[in-house]
Amino acid sequence: MRTLTSTLAALLLLAASGTALAQGSDQKAAAEVLFNEGRKLMEAGNYVEGCARLEQSQQIDPAVGTLGWLAQCYEKSGKTASAWATYKQAASFAEQRGQSERQRMALEQAAKLEPSLSRLTIDATAVSAVEGVQIFRNGTPLVRALWGTATPVDPGEQKLEVRAPGYQTASLSVSVAGS
Repeated sequence: MRTLTSTLAALLLLAASGTALAQGSDQKAAAEVLFNEGRKLMEAGNYVEGCARLEQSQQIDPAVGTLGWLAQCYEKSGKTASAWATYKQAASFAEQRGQSERQRMALEQAAKLEPSLSRLTIDATAVSAVEGVQIFRNGTPLVRALWGTATPVDPGEQKLEVRAPGYQTASLSVSVAGS
């Protein structure tokens, strides 16, 4: 009886680990499909959908190569700050994985983009002393350390909001030109 129970338990463990492996393989396969679709869409000039597929692929199965293609997609679609940041992330991933050639290439691409980055400086002097004040850019809270700092942003419309308890929310849209 003891042997049968031990054998059954071992079989269940093996079956469970096989399922986990299959799910991992399924995820990698899904990431590969999304990656390939993203590249095809890019080649067809559909950068919005192509970048979205590459982003999804990267979320499922993070890879240096996917980051490189995603950075290229952002660059071709005019999202220079996103491209620059993604090239930097690709360089970091490559360094962690000992891929020095990919690291070098990603850093070179980031360096080429840096002079043309559009930057946005948010002067919050007038509201910085207000208790609980928060500034949001495109719906994302902006950390205080970035207030007053020229920060790389993608060209285009930037939506700013200032929120504080007991105050009415102030909103502003600014158009950031590309370089």
